[in-house]
Amino acid sequence: RMEDHQFYSRERLLELSKLEFQTYATLKQLGQLPAREIIDKSKTLLPPELAAEKLELLEEGFGSWTKSQYFQFVKAAAKFGRDDMASIAADMDLPIDAVEQYNVSFWKYGPTELKTDEWERVVTNIEKGEQKNCEKT
Repeated sequence: RMEDHQFYSRERLLELSKLEFQTYATLKQLGQLPAREIIDKSKTLLPPELAAEKLELLEEGFGSWTKSQYFQFVKAAAKFGRDDMASIAADMDLPIDAVEQYNVSFWKYGPTELKTDEWERVVTNIEKGEQKNCEKT
C-alpha cells in the first residue's frame, strides 16, 4: 500500500502495475504464462527496462516511513524549524541523512502528493512553529 506521506511516484507506478496486469491477463489467455518459479524469481512480468524502472521508483519512495513518523516529522519541523535537520533527526531518533532525504521529498512532493487540506494544515503548523521560534530570539 502506498500512503501519501511516503511520496512514491504513484501515477507512474500505477501505470506500470496496470501494464503488468494486462501482460499477465494476455499471457494467461494465450496459455503462455511462465512457470510460477520464474514469476516468483523475477517478481514481475514486465520487460527488463520497465521492471528496472519499477524497482527504482519503489526505492525512491519512503515505504518504511509510518504515518506516526510522518506526524512526528511535521511536529519536529514545527518545533525546530524546517531547516534544522540535526534537531529533527535527534527528536525522531533517526539518522540525519534519512531525515534530510525525507525533508527534500516532503517539500518537493508534498504540495502535489498530499491532499490539499492536509498540506495546508501541516505547512501552517510548521510556519506557526517557526514564527514562535523567531519571536523567542
